[in-house]
Amino acid sequence: MTTVRFLNGLSTIGGNIMEIATETSRVIMDFGMTENSEETDAETLIAQHSLPALSELFQNNQKHVYQHEAIFISHLHLDHTAALAYLRSNIPVYISHESYRLYQNLAGSGLAMTLGINLHAFEYERPIQIGDLSVTGFASDHDAFGAAALLVSDGHHTFGHSGDVRLHGPHVERVHHWINAFRSAHLDLFMLEGTSFSFEPNQNLEFSDPVSEDDVQHTFGQLIQNDERLLVINPYPRNLERLLRFNQTANAYNRPVVWELPYARLLSSFYPEALIHVQETDRLNKQDFATLIPVSMSTIQHEPDRFCLQNSYANLQVLSRWPRFLYLHSNGEPLGDYDPRYRKLQEFLAQHHAEYQYLGSSGHATQNALIAIAKNVNAQTTGIWHSFHPEAAVAAMSELDTHLFLPNYDEIYSF
Repeated sequence: MTTVRFLNGLSTIGGNIMEIATETSRVIMDFGMTENSEETDAETLIAQHSLPALSELFQNNQKHVYQHEAIFISHLHLDHTAALAYLRSNIPVYISHESYRLYQNLAGSGLAMTLGINLHAFEYERPIQIGDLSVTGFASDHDAFGAAALLVSDGHHTFGHSGDVRLHGPHVERVHHWINAFRSAHLDLFMLEGTSFSFEPNQNLEFSDPVSEDDVQHTFGQLIQNDERLLVINPYPRNLERLLRFNQTANAYNRPVVWELPYARLLSSFYPEALIHVQETDRLNKQDFATLIPVSMSTIQHEPDRFCLQNSYANLQVLSRWPRFLYLHSNGEPLGDYDPRYRKLQEFLAQHHAEYQYLGSSGHATQNALIAIAKNVNAQTTGIWHSFHPEAAVAAMSELDTHLFLPNYDEIYSF
């Protein structure tokens, strides 16, 4: 018998964690948190439902029930990985080979915490055997480099995890590929993210009518040509492909992005042939001077119409040097108004008479796209999570030829 248990993320955007287990083997899918917490005690966080109820993984030298077990991560966004910082077990943690390389470079550049965990990379479409269970990752499309959908089999039953997914991204063919693979596997259970059902239609255009990554660059190119103010961009470093495209677009119009050093190093490590400008600092080393083009802040102050400036929230005060600028928020931190830092960002921009403009592309599928994904996978049972209102998704999918259900925390589902 194989059992499925849900540990987090049933009515939140992010933090979704599920466990698939046999008598001897267990696979845990994703390991994130929905909020940043100053609390460091794992048992307290478990009691607050911030961490999954897996005490044996958060304490040193605990005896494990399962002979074979592993954690699989669909992508590197913190709402799918943050709980790894509390891990005290040597349990293997698997991420895609692209995510593995990204993590190593993020940590090396100071853009991610270095985790002392037993980390491994999987190749797409090459099954990993965890005792009785086989796990296969498929390349997907989300606004994170290396995102994957995950397929689990016990030899008799199959389970699918969509991860976060969209159909309006640059790699939509990857999504159609794993949809077909999941359909061919005749899934017993398919867990589908339902982020866009958290909002009423047209309440949030990021989810109901998202622009594409091509649209983001088209708008950026127009601004570069027509706006003489300093253009400030705040992108998310884990969306590596968008960083590269910002760099390419700006260079094409001879108004380069000047990157903070960690971002410049990250870009250079993946794209060594790219022309990358970096903010001049005494932290530049010999290798940086060989691969990057330093630009001083005073140069940018004197000629703001010749440059774009990448600025992360932690360095927001740097922007006080400019009397006028256009702030382009491109899914960087703070991610949205649910984060207290978002209000502080808006207050800072208002105090400095800066214009704010959202310039991003959602990593999540629209409601209609999610319905299409569920229809085409055609699992025996489809569960919705990763949403404030998963019941809205269930209602919208009621005509599909699949059993729809909303799981409960810690209830054991047997297959």
